Amino acid sequence: MRGVGESSALHVVWALLLYRAAGAEGPLPVSFGVHLSGRDVPMQGAAGIPGLLGNALPMTVTVDPAAPLAELLHEVRDTAFDLIAHAWVPADRVRAWSGRGEDTDLTDTVVVFDSRPELPEALLAELREQGVQVDVPQSVSGDTSLPFTLVAQHSPEGGLLLTGLYDRASLADGDASATLSQCVQLLRSLPDHRDLRCTVAQVLEPLRTSDVPRVAPRSPAPRGLALAVLRPGEPLSDVICLIGVPGVPAGAYEVLARDHQGPERIVALRMEGPAEVSVSVLREMLAPDRRLVLGGCGPGGSAAYEIARRGAAEPGSAVAVVMTGVGGATASAQALARGLRSVRARDV
Repeated sequence: MRGVGESSALHVVWALLLYRAAGAEGPLPVSFGVHLSGRDVPMQGAAGIPGLLGNALPMTVTVDPAAPLAELLHEVRDTAFDLIAHAWVPADRVRAWSGRGEDTDLTDTVVVFDSRPELPEALLAELREQGVQVDVPQSVSGDTSLPFTLVAQHSPEGGLLLTGLYDRASLADGDASATLSQCVQLLRSLPDHRDLRCTVAQVLEPLRTSDVPRVAPRSPAPRGLALAVLRPGEPLSDVICLIGVPGVPAGAYEVLARDHQGPERIVALRMEGPAEVSVSVLREMLAPDRRLVLGGCGPGGSAAYEIARRGAAEPGSAVAVVMTGVGGATASAQALARGLRSVRARDV
């Protein structure tokens, strides 16, 4: 009736919850992250890139309790259309455009509408004839780096399934549950507001007697370095130094150390902020008479490579570097283990 889809309805509800949490009386701009599918943007060679592509960009809309609900629905829809043209713009560039510092988040929440593409039956039949079984793409689960991430996807029965991922350091379990419950309540009530004169305030009226979920302010992330021994290893064995930075799957390095079968000593170097670490210092601390292997998954692998690259000119600084992509904790640990085995095989 209003010319908007399910995702826009979800975005409107989320904007209403953020407005209510702000405690405003009149019109107020609210912002939240919206996950965009990179598959909607033409890009040369995109067909050869496996997996699900996407990026989260900030959506800002103005919530006015006196305005008709239809206006907010259309504003959210049109803003989403505008964002599609920038689906591949990284968050750090958007942050620079906004004038914010490098250590600030663009938004505190993200909404992900996880729509799964359906493969044509003719294609599936052809693949089955060749002995190939294809399932729907699965997004990688993991910890959210923001206080709250709302994920929506269609269940096999066709309903809308909502999942909340939240940071317990910022949001208590009860507040997270209340946020999800109020989101469902508003979504279910939207079809009841068919009158074009229905206002935003009328949509929010059923929540008037409900408590507002609160988010605790997050303390600044610690700066500098932190070194931890994950596995002592055998005497005179190689030292594997795993670089941990924001974005590395939580628990991946611990899983690797637990399941590792080799004699190597495994340590984790955590870098919460920008830090200059030289290969010579690492070698002196960790492996003065042994081979040093730097490794990491995802951004940790990139950081390991950067440390090795900066130290390439230092005398006696040659190190082996193992890098992998990002998956879940177990998948990342297994990929690292394969890389480390290949390093050991080349040495033998």
